[in-house]
Amino acid sequence: MSVTIDHSLEHEAIAGDEKAIAILTFRGVAGVGSEGNGNALYVIQTIKETVSRNQPRALVVDFRRLEYEFGNMMMKAMALKDDWGLEYLPENMPTARVLSILPPVSNPSWIRRLFCRAELKEGNDFADMESAINYLKGVLEPPVSS
Repeated sequence: MSVTIDHSLEHEAIAGDEKAIAILTFRGVAGVGSEGNGNALYVIQTIKETVSRNQPRALVVDFRRLEYEFGNMMMKAMALKDDWGLEYLPENMPTARVLSILPPVSNPSWIRRLFCRAELKEGNDFADMESAINYLKGVLEPPVSS
């Protein structure tokens, strides 16, 4: 089984800003346990470089096509600015994650069931790209009250 992952980058425009929202999609198979540490570092480095080079106002990271079973480092990488405290993004950058509701393999480990749970975390976790982008557009362009 291959333990390699790759990514693609797209942008969503807001009010003439062509690169307002960077959309990173990761896909492939991450190594299990410490075998996945290199994959986790790839995810972190890719996100850091994308933010540094493109200067987006917000970031969506899509993990739906990344097979992941177990590994603390990969879980930390996938957490973005979560409770794990990596803080590798600018402090106030709005983020959203797109996650699989159902794990991509038939007998997932307990950690995958926890991470890809049906009850998504309130706030910036979404099951589809449209909801994630709409959330960030709302954060970047709050509705004008009458």
